[in-house]
Amino acid sequence: MKRTTDLLAVSILLLHSVLIADAGRILAIFPHFGASHWYSFRPLVEELAQRGHDVTVLSPFPRKTPLKNYRDISLAEAYPKTGEYVDFEQMEKFSRVSLEEIMPLYEMAKMTEATLQLPQVLALSDEKFDLVIMELFNTEIYHALTHKIGAPVVAISSHQLMGWSAYVPSSPDEPSYVAHSHSNLVPPMSFIQRLTNQVELIIFKMAYRLMFIPRAQETAERHMGPLPDLYAVGQNVTMVLLNVHFTINNPRPHPPNVIEVGGLNVVPAKPLQNVRIP
Repeated sequence: MKRTTDLLAVSILLLHSVLIADAGRILAIFPHFGASHWYSFRPLVEELAQRGHDVTVLSPFPRKTPLKNYRDISLAEAYPKTGEYVDFEQMEKFSRVSLEEIMPLYEMAKMTEATLQLPQVLALSDEKFDLVIMELFNTEIYHALTHKIGAPVVAISSHQLMGWSAYVPSSPDEPSYVAHSHSNLVPPMSFIQRLTNQVELIIFKMAYRLMFIPRAQETAERHMGPLPDLYAVGQNVTMVLLNVHFTINNPRPHPPNVIEVGGLNVVPAKPLQNVRIP
């Protein structure tokens, strides 16, 4: 535990070595339309701005009130105003054993990938940033932008690593006792359950490599020109932060650069208003 804490402290010092004397320019990339994801990241970017850093936030959730040192690059125009992005009632009916979650996630990724073509997004490739913080979810397309910017990248997830993401930040898979993120299996697993877990994990990774990544690569190159393999770019992130805790999500091994920060979304409580009940 002490070793992990020390590594986290050293990593943060290294990442912010250029920010010690002066405030740094930070780009936060959260293009997914899910509000639950955004609520996990908002306290982080707001706190960075309040501590004096120049924070540019790329998301579908622009602030309603201005905040000093905080600049919004809104993606709201790219998504339906009704909020009807996906039929969640239908998703609840899917059987995780049948891997029917792949296609809804694939279609959601397509919506996110369409935001790259917005002029306000493409213009960011000409700006200079000291650090990029970006969501790790269901598409690698924004690694095209981080490649153009050339700053260190910290990936962050609002939940445990997706089945296909485990090998992106070089986090080891242990399907014999760690159920993949799309599974409803609970350790300890029987032999058949472990075998099922392994087969499903392989299918998810194959789908991501053969379906998700090629489309993201093609879309990114259409708007930004020739690019290196986005899959390889994604493997070179400096650090990965996960808004999970092993006491809730079950323990699993992580390399030193993958750090659980469960409770990141929890902010100090506000005092209750004096309300009189008649």
